[in-house]
Amino acid sequence: MYRDIHIFVFSYNRAVFLDNCLKSIRDCAAHCKVTIIDDHSSDLSTLEVIDKWREFHDVYMPVKSKEAYKTGGLYNNMNQAMILANEKGLKYALFIQDDMQFIRKLKESDIQDIHVFYSKNKNVVQYDTNFMKFDSTPNSLYLDQSGKGYLKSLDFHYSGFTALGVFHVERFFNLFGEFKSSERQNDMYARTKGVQRGYARNPFMMWLPNPVSHRGKKRTLKLKITEKLSGAGYYPYHYMSDSEASYFRKRKHDEYPIARHYLNCTGLSNNKQWAFVGGTSALYEQGGWKRTAGRFLSKLGF
Repeated sequence: MYRDIHIFVFSYNRAVFLDNCLKSIRDCAAHCKVTIIDDHSSDLSTLEVIDKWREFHDVYMPVKSKEAYKTGGLYNNMNQAMILANEKGLKYALFIQDDMQFIRKLKESDIQDIHVFYSKNKNVVQYDTNFMKFDSTPNSLYLDQSGKGYLKSLDFHYSGFTALGVFHVERFFNLFGEFKSSERQNDMYARTKGVQRGYARNPFMMWLPNPVSHRGKKRTLKLKITEKLSGAGYYPYHYMSDSEASYFRKRKHDEYPIARHYLNCTGLSNNKQWAFVGGTSALYEQGGWKRTAGRFLSKLGF
């Protein structure tokens, strides 16, 4: 059953984050094969991490292309990953980025959930296996007919796309074709095609909170200043124990999997708002004086 899923890890110049991500896969999803898709990292520490893991995983560096300023070559790399997945005859491709990690062991029951969810939702090409970022996320969600995931109402101004989670390879090519060059473009295209995004009822991975980031594959002085104010850094999660994971799976369906309600990490308090982006957006998401600072710095062009 594990051979149905191949994990693609997207990497760029974040050594400690990438190492943590790959360790979490080793600890929680050791039965799955892994390919590291690196966006031509130049940081020596990151290259050392890649060389360390090359013994266990395939490493692929796609041909460079002109892509969106904010995301570097991510969407080109995702297209290359889907091509590789198709060539390998894979049923599912799991996308995870270097500033993310697995939270708990991937069980056969999780893979069965994916099978059942896709069998009941024919217009879905991705099953978002991340915990939810914000308390407000569930406002437009309802439990799907399989009971294994959530969907958003079609009349809601919904997001039909995220760059992560488990993609149904054959269905992706049939219903979506290829990724566009930005999340906004992919979201708009998904809406025009009537393609929905599924949200896992029992997610098993998540972005690390308050991470360091890049803009156009660079870390400018302005970005460093805003991230210093926002408290950006490296805050890895603790794994759920088997008993905690079992309890989590048995919760009621309307007890939505909000990250800070269920996850614990080193260095951050659970009772404060977590941010999952960089720059002034990270300041804005944390509220209070940081939101005011974010607005002020945005007006200054940060």
